[in-house]
Amino acid sequence: MALAELSDVTKVAAAWSPTKARRDAFAAAHALPVCDDLDDILADPTIGLVLVLTPPFTHLDLGDVDKRDSETA
Repeated sequence: MALAELSDVTKVAAAWSPTKARRDAFAAAHALPVCDDLDDILADPTIGLVLVLTPPFTHLDLGDVDKRDSETA
């Protein structure tokens, strides 16, 4: 199920990619908000869940980024 199809049960607060070109392409293709800085997303107290939608070999590195609440990570 696409994220846009979940709009009645959740809100996408931001999407991030390390390159501006990819962020811009994602925003244009999906009409979802993007953020230039991953730290801004992780520091936002209104965001309750972060989805890592990347190739599996990158998950550990990205999972180690957010240490706000190690009990729920």
